[in-house]
Amino acid sequence: MGKQPVNAGWGLGGADTYSIWLYKGGGDCHHKWRRETYKFTGEGKASIGKSDNISTGKAEREGYRVRNPKEVSMRPTDMEDNGFVNKKR
Repeated sequence: MGKQPVNAGWGLGGADTYSIWLYKGGGDCHHKWRRETYKFTGEGKASIGKSDNISTGKAEREGYRVRNPKEVSMRPTDMEDNGFVNKKR
């Protein structure tokens, strides 16, 4: 989605694309991403119904590093410049 125009003109310097991963719907947006971590519990090939949703802490205790930039879980309205890539004047 970061390579497709979602909100044309909202990107850096007026570009048609921006990181939707970090900025979701753009400036003043109230959306945020919620992390869900799954552990495969079956045998062989992974498929639907054979995984459990586990906590990030449990995944890390089992040896997995689960990290994202802090902005991923923040609402743009709570970010610096209210999530506007181009500062509002």
